[in-house]
Amino acid sequence: MTEPRLILVGSELEARLLAGCKALTRDVHSYRNWTECLAALNDGVPAVVIGALAADSSVDKLLLQRLRQNVAPTVILLASDEQMDRALLLFQQGAFEYLPLGSETESLLAVLQQALRRKQPMPANPITEREMSGVLIGDSAAVYELQRALQQLSKVNVPVLIRGDQGTGKRLFARELHERRMLESSAVKGPLVSVNVSAIARTAIDVELFGLERTVQGQSQLVRAGRIEEANGGTLFLDEVADLPLDAQIRLAQLLADGHYHRVGGYGVCEANVRIIAATRHSLETLVRNGQFQPDLYHRLTVVQVHLPRLQDRREDIPALANYFLTQVANEMGVARKQLAPAVLPILQQYDWPGNVRQLENLCRRLAVMVPEDVIAPEQLPLEMRPELLIANEARSWEEGLRSWAEQALAAGHKDLLDFAQPVLERILLQAALKHTGGLKQEAALLLGWGRNTLTRKLRELSIEDSDDDEAA
Repeated sequence: MTEPRLILVGSELEARLLAGCKALTRDVHSYRNWTECLAALNDGVPAVVIGALAADSSVDKLLLQRLRQNVAPTVILLASDEQMDRALLLFQQGAFEYLPLGSETESLLAVLQQALRRKQPMPANPITEREMSGVLIGDSAAVYELQRALQQLSKVNVPVLIRGDQGTGKRLFARELHERRMLESSAVKGPLVSVNVSAIARTAIDVELFGLERTVQGQSQLVRAGRIEEANGGTLFLDEVADLPLDAQIRLAQLLADGHYHRVGGYGVCEANVRIIAATRHSLETLVRNGQFQPDLYHRLTVVQVHLPRLQDRREDIPALANYFLTQVANEMGVARKQLAPAVLPILQQYDWPGNVRQLENLCRRLAVMVPEDVIAPEQLPLEMRPELLIANEARSWEEGLRSWAEQALAAGHKDLLDFAQPVLERILLQAALKHTGGLKQEAALLLGWGRNTLTRKLRELSIEDSDDDEAA
């Protein structure tokens, strides 16, 4: 399948997005201004273009002409407050999206990913073994419950609300549910269309979801199909549904009630043969009480709910998840898989993981790329996971280092600091005592104020290699 071409307009934008764009597609080009960009589009090759609106509004006319051509680019515009009227006009004439000029890089990449996905044709069978097996890894009770929920929900066509913190895998769960539903029912032939509500301008969300019509000489003309129409026969996934504006919430509730909707600016009734899966990390109940979420939509979305657990609530799954991600990276890069040293797993299981499964995946990818050795050692983990390294690298005394680590951990939102730090400190003291005694456990236990049985138990609990060398006494 040919990768879509991605074009960045402006040197500032190139500096911000280039690395993230190359992770989305290998065909990335940059131009200093819109004049150069539009000239390059004369070859008629489909492309996704993102750039800030030019100061000179005369460029808008050239861009508008390009949007009306048969092979039109997918255009994402960045606009200042003073340029919003111009951006809205171009959006209504066929631009894919417009965002505030100071939008965060993560939001821009999310919209780019949606645009690139539109340019790629759907494969005949999007389900692969790697995608299916990578959604839920582990043997915990939480994973068992999620697998059971998937099995039941794949047999019925009802709206589903997925709750969970950031990074718990809400999007992956929605994809897995869609694909299992395709296997269960021959009637499900449409795609999974994902919409990150928080990444779309509030003024544009109605058009994004429901599409846009324009009336010319009494005749309605389709300007842009909405995501609901794109997902016909399949699934519409609304991530961060709590960020929907109230008027869009009302329209969505009506859609769930009777399966019909109107395009923005249109009068004809459109049928929606689509399953709605929504996700949120917020308390919808609180938002309903505060008048920020429509009660009707709340009741229609919460008939079936799935709660995705935090990673710290399923710590027993961490070894299997880490090994899966390391294997995945090795397969993608065509290299040998990195191994985790035995002492690494207890550290990973004791960490709080504020970013949940996504943070663990990102860590494994970084370690797989950056660690030159075949075995990943504890010393190669980030400092926030190894307070003893922070002490050695940054502090004039161990007390100062411990205080610095505790302050940073609390500022980052971590909890149960003592449960995390205590085994780390015990490991340091035990290893130091064994090194001092040349591996003699009886003497090491006396130095630490422990009995011999306590030391033996700690060796096992802390996953410290036991050489079995000791004095003969």
